[in-house]
Amino acid sequence: MSSSPSYEGFLAIQNTWSVAMLLKHLSIGLMVLFSGYLTWFLGPALQRNVLLQTAGKEIDPAQQARLQRQEELLLTLNVVASVLVLALTAIARAA
Repeated sequence: MSSSPSYEGFLAIQNTWSVAMLLKHLSIGLMVLFSGYLTWFLGPALQRNVLLQTAGKEIDPAQQARLQRQEELLLTLNVVASVLVLALTAIARAA
């Protein structure tokens, strides 16, 4: 960042470039949070349900549907955040 002529210092948010960079970093942070939740919480819960079904045990269909909706939502939000990062990169490069 310091090699950019638009860089004015740490947390100096005074131009289009710095706003785009701040939003880009926030978007990347959201992507990390979404991916972490998917990896360490939601994924294992879905895998547990698959293992239970494989073992012939009953699972709560409402819980399974809720977990699948959460997975879809987080994956969609991750894609949106990814596209936002690309758009903010284009804005920063144009500024």
